[in-house]
Amino acid sequence: MNFVAKKTILGLAFVLAGPAFAQTAAPTPDYTLSYNAGVVSDYRFRGITQTSGKPALQGGIDFSHKSGFYLGAWGSNVKWVKEFNGATKGSYEIDLFGGLKGEIAPGLGFDVGVITYQYPRNNSGVANRSYPNAVAAGSFGNASTNEFYGALTYGVATLKYSRSAGNFLGNLNSSGSSYLELNASFDLGDGLTLSP
Repeated sequence: MNFVAKKTILGLAFVLAGPAFAQTAAPTPDYTLSYNAGVVSDYRFRGITQTSGKPALQGGIDFSHKSGFYLGAWGSNVKWVKEFNGATKGSYEIDLFGGLKGEIAPGLGFDVGVITYQYPRNNSGVANRSYPNAVAAGSFGNASTNEFYGALTYGVATLKYSRSAGNFLGNLNSSGSSYLELNASFDLGDGLTLSP
């Protein structure tokens, strides 16, 4: 057998054997579990510093089911509870949340859920004198609170409405207060996202 014939037969063998070694795509899992961790120079929530301009160590865990149901927990160190409330403890925040995400129509997504912001062991102290509303009330009591939310996403834009279910959401006696936000998120490629 000459050299050209051997190359042709060998090449044909590889072409025919290719499908035998081809792998099928892995099936989509019923659920995913993801983790996140980070350090930020100043933890801000809705434009207000939670760490008095100081760094924060943060992390979380998220469970998502293919049905759209999700649960999660997230934590960070904070300073405002001690400074604003005059409490002797309450230097960290733990958020527990759950909800349902899905698609109403092609390109139009929804997200509804509930979140609890917990500040473990934050005890009510005499309010800091630099906050007159707190002084008038005597103290804040427990800074922990709950919130319901709903959001619509279309393309890069998300409109989210949140409503307090507790008695404290940034201000005393703020039960039933709400917050409306409009966000955008742009994929820059290589795992980078811009969210102005």
